[in-house]
Amino acid sequence: IRMPTPQRQSPQPQADSSQIFVMFFMLIFMLVIFTPDLREGMGGAMGGLLEPLIGFDNEYPVLTIFLAGMVMILLSTTIRHFFIDWMEMARIQKMMFAFNKELREAQIARNQRRVEKLMELQPEVMRMNAELSSNQMKPMMFTMLVAIPIFMWLNSFIDDLSLKYITIPWETHWYMRDRFIILPQWVLIYSFLTLPIGQLYMRWLKTRELKSSLSKDEEHIEENTQESIDLAQNALQKLRRESVPYDDLDKELMDAISQQGRGDLKLALKNAEHVKKQAKARMNQMETAQEHLRSLEDMRKVVDVDANTEKDFTEATKAFESGDYASSMYYAKQAKKVLIEGVAQQEYRETEINRIKDIIETEELDPTRIQECLDRSMKARDRDEFDEHMEQAEREVENTIKEREKLDELKTEVLRKIQEGYFEDEFDEELKILDELTNRRSFDELASFLEELNLKVLRRIKAV
Repeated sequence: IRMPTPQRQSPQPQADSSQIFVMFFMLIFMLVIFTPDLREGMGGAMGGLLEPLIGFDNEYPVLTIFLAGMVMILLSTTIRHFFIDWMEMARIQKMMFAFNKELREAQIARNQRRVEKLMELQPEVMRMNAELSSNQMKPMMFTMLVAIPIFMWLNSFIDDLSLKYITIPWETHWYMRDRFIILPQWVLIYSFLTLPIGQLYMRWLKTRELKSSLSKDEEHIEENTQESIDLAQNALQKLRRESVPYDDLDKELMDAISQQGRGDLKLALKNAEHVKKQAKARMNQMETAQEHLRSLEDMRKVVDVDANTEKDFTEATKAFESGDYASSMYYAKQAKKVLIEGVAQQEYRETEINRIKDIIETEELDPTRIQECLDRSMKARDRDEFDEHMEQAEREVENTIKEREKLDELKTEVLRKIQEGYFEDEFDEELKILDELTNRRSFDELASFLEELNLKVLRRIKAV
């Protein structure tokens, strides 16, 4: 996309001036619409000018509406045509379409580097869009100054008719003052008779301007051809610096230069423009393929790669080096698809394993048997096998929690007996070992020690 850089001028002043203009126009429009005296005055002034010319003493109302509509549509269309630069509007619309298309393609391809480059141009695109809307709004004020008085006069003209009925093919008495939705039916007559002519007139004006522009281009075709050839040469030099194959385009450009030398400037210009377009497309394709390979290389660092994926990566690299960027992107996308699934699977495994580890720490469980299940799950070959080991780990968690609860009950009971018998000093060494085993969370050792300690306490109580 060729467009000026955003730094060249700030979009804010133009956007502000456009908003001020629109607000001013709306204020004037509302003032005219909601001020009956002003509307009637404008309609009366227009009637004084048009009624002697096209009023026909109220005898031919349809002809009067048609001629008034012709005056309005021709004047408003002419004003709008000379206020709007249609060539510039078409250029801006084409540029915005190309920008949105490239941005959408970059987002679909997940080419973050390309997306960031395009987003840097977005403020300029928004400024151009605001300028385009402003340019379309500017002639409306002048066309309304023509349209409103004529409509006001036609409205009073219909009211002054002694017979407000006309005959149409499907109805013999068609009342012009009846309303179709919210508009009087005489407006339908105006629209039916004049809008097609307005469209034809606008098309004729645009065609006339286009022919004039083409004739100017014909006058400067030598300069345009040379400029296009120079730009095409610069584009091919860029391809050469990036080691992008360009031999076919170079041959086509040589043909264009030969055509220029023979004086066949139109064909030379056409071929040079084609070389520029193809060079740009080839550079974009190379950058996209390069971005795919970079992201693929980053993903290979964090995900285990199987043989098929490694083969796709090798094919993508070879195709890129040979200049076959379409094939490179195909193989890279195939490999990325597998790796993305691998990344998702790895994230899922890490999340589930960390969840179990959090339970171990929160519940202060003995991790021995649970960790064995986790170790097996980390070596699982697929999702089903992983889920099977995780289910086993969850069962071990439940069993270990129950085991800890039983140990807590036994520990509480032993400590209660020691306190009631005032045996703390006598069993001081055993209590220290008990605390150490509790902190170590070795439930098997703790269970064995508690059973032995409980027997000692029971013997001591019996001796007392």
